Amino acid sequence: MAYIPANDSLGVSRPLFACVRANGNIEIWDPVYWQLERTIPGIVGGGAIESIVWVLPDENEDDDEDDDDEDLQLETSKDKNKQNKKNKEKRVPLLVTGGLDGMVTLWDISTLTAVSRVESGGGAVWSVAVNELGGSFLALGCEDGAVRIIRVACDFSSGRDSTYALVRASSAASSVSLSGSRVLAVAFQPSKLKQQKPENGEKLEKTDKNLAFTVAAGSADSCIRLYGFSSTSSSNSMYSSRLISRLSVDSTPNNNTLVWSITYLPNGCLVSGDSLGAVCFWDTTSGNNAVLIKSFKAHQADVLCLVANAKGDTVFSSGVDRRVLQFRLIENTSAVSYMKAQKQKRTSPSAAASKIWVLSGDRRFHSHDVRALALCETKPIDCLVSGGIDASLIVTKTIANYPECKQIRQSTFPQKPIVSLATDNTARLVLARFDDHVKLWQLGRVAADQVEDGKSLVGRNRLDLVKNERLLADIKIKCVTNLTASAISPNGMLIAVSDLFATRLFRVSADRFPHSSTITRLKKFQSPELIPGSLAIQFSADSKTLILAGTDSIIRIIDVSNNEFSLVAAFTEHLYEHKAGKNSIGRGVKRELVDSLAISQDNQWLATADLANNIFIFNLDNLKLHTTLPHVKAMHTSIAFNSNSANLTVTLASNEILVYDVEHARLSPWSRQNSHMLPEKFLNRTDIIMGTESSSAIPNKLVVWGPEYICSIDTSVQLAKDVKSKNKRKYDGGKKTATAVNGKFMDDNNTDNENEEQDDSSKNGKQGFSMQFNYGPMMFFGLLSGGREAVVVERPILSVIEALPMSFYRRKYAT
Repeated sequence: MAYIPANDSLGVSRPLFACVRANGNIEIWDPVYWQLERTIPGIVGGGAIESIVWVLPDENEDDDEDDDDEDLQLETSKDKNKQNKKNKEKRVPLLVTGGLDGMVTLWDISTLTAVSRVESGGGAVWSVAVNELGGSFLALGCEDGAVRIIRVACDFSSGRDSTYALVRASSAASSVSLSGSRVLAVAFQPSKLKQQKPENGEKLEKTDKNLAFTVAAGSADSCIRLYGFSSTSSSNSMYSSRLISRLSVDSTPNNNTLVWSITYLPNGCLVSGDSLGAVCFWDTTSGNNAVLIKSFKAHQADVLCLVANAKGDTVFSSGVDRRVLQFRLIENTSAVSYMKAQKQKRTSPSAAASKIWVLSGDRRFHSHDVRALALCETKPIDCLVSGGIDASLIVTKTIANYPECKQIRQSTFPQKPIVSLATDNTARLVLARFDDHVKLWQLGRVAADQVEDGKSLVGRNRLDLVKNERLLADIKIKCVTNLTASAISPNGMLIAVSDLFATRLFRVSADRFPHSSTITRLKKFQSPELIPGSLAIQFSADSKTLILAGTDSIIRIIDVSNNEFSLVAAFTEHLYEHKAGKNSIGRGVKRELVDSLAISQDNQWLATADLANNIFIFNLDNLKLHTTLPHVKAMHTSIAFNSNSANLTVTLASNEILVYDVEHARLSPWSRQNSHMLPEKFLNRTDIIMGTESSSAIPNKLVVWGPEYICSIDTSVQLAKDVKSKNKRKYDGGKKTATAVNGKFMDDNNTDNENEEQDDSSKNGKQGFSMQFNYGPMMFFGLLSGGREAVVVERPILSVIEALPMSFYRRKYAT
């Protein structure tokens, strides 16, 4: 996991959070609302990614400070500042990953593609570290025991577009730099140490001025080595290394200790975590002789991850034993008294320090090993994020209150549904997308007398099946990356599947085969040269038109009513050079990816939304842009047309709901009067809205659903006035708010009284807003039989845990 805060001076317009999944997918989150914005699909067959960091290419890195060119000398400082400011506005945060396949990859998150890939030259890459925030130098911990330096080079001279590449910046590994054992963790020593003035008047030892930077490397041979890198060229493009110091950690007889994680504090203190469960603090500022300050045998198994705050007075650790521990630097009152008695003069090096490290917090959030920790300290985020084998991201707020703080478990599944439904009652098919294959299921049948006309909409009753569901097909896709999008036509006859580079179309023939089905790929469908990969796919209600949101941000309308598959239209409105805003990932981005599509039931209107929060409305009758919706602050999470109308429902990451009359290009009457009246309990939920549904069988009903709830809104009545709390929506784990939903007060995220909430919702239905908590975690919600049946796809968290390997367990005495 990696976090980069907003920084205007560095050109980062808003904070971003990245994490890597075991399947190779790289997820980019908005940490303010904890919305999963985009996913870089993993490469099929690629090695596991072990490390990820944010980098910001340095636009001045190729400048030669000693250049005597007269033209450069005539350049004024004003021009330099203007050019530097212009370049910084073009800086877009990039991601660098290192994996066990020995490859180091530079990713552009605006296009989801690899910009540059280089081999480490030393086998598997176990760890990657960046020199500083906004830095472009990277240290690699390699399988052969060497630490290698690479840098991110960029060039703005080609015009508006900038190019990036990973360039080797260290010479071939020498025998001195090879430790003989794999390097599991690396960390750069801070370039500017925040050293405190010595209280005894002693002078601090000066560091070697010839060293460009120092890198600490934790190895699998019970050692931590400090390497100094010096420039070997006038352009500072190549560096050589030498061993400065070697630190030894505790080990057991005949067994080496693995130093899994290390991190530097701003004052130069080095923190390490090893396979014996020890967290050690080292003073590395005293030249070649590093000193062990404190060691905690706090964990019962391997310490796999460490993270420290910006001040350097708090450290968190976790690992195999699932515990997340907090260490804090506090005043040593006894030492302060002693030093005052000695007139602030230490009599010996063994005299007590004025501050000491203590174990101050212990919590356990996960069911299995914790593999990564990240601190998001900027307001209003202010949280600790942990993740591991149980596939859950745990957001702990706020840091200052640890361990007495609030935890939020993010959904294990993607926030964009990976399940689609063939809504025709004759089809009753469900398509589920996985990494490299899709599964097609046929839903069961229910007795006709069980389906009440719209009354079972919110899932009040589970219907008994007279015919069970069955798996029709498991389609293996030959793809380069993990699948990015899929959809099934309403009549169930066509399936569209895409990875990052190609979109494929299949025909389903299941009527002749009662126990199986035939899936045929339509090879006449357009080639990848004409139709690239897609990030969103949608069929029209009559199953005759296919809409694709390409990875090139072009919307393509394809006629699939015959085998010609002609391209009807291509909309390029999402290709633009938008102004930098809070919803853009960086300045200078020429386009944003389209992630959401919606088409009206009469096939007249098409809505498209991109990751810059631009929503365009197209008229499919004349194939022209009709209008552009107003830009809102919070990112959209879903868009959908209401049944048999031109009203488009847009849900936001702030849990707000807006309904637009696209034909007249304005908010609908209900939205103008009620969008601001949603219960604060609903707005304060920490999970986001995943979708909306409506049906002609239940007019004036809007169903909004998320991972843990189903909400029904009656748009024919005025919402009841909510009892407003004085506290606005909290993102930092602040005070709990008690708000009223249909006259019932509930604590935030409390599901203990779900049955009471359900009963209360039914009694107060006239107020127009009710919530159900019968299912979860939900992956999909949809309507069948004209709204008389609801389909819920859920995956209980216990079923996920059962599929995982055994977690750490140590027997205790008398157990």
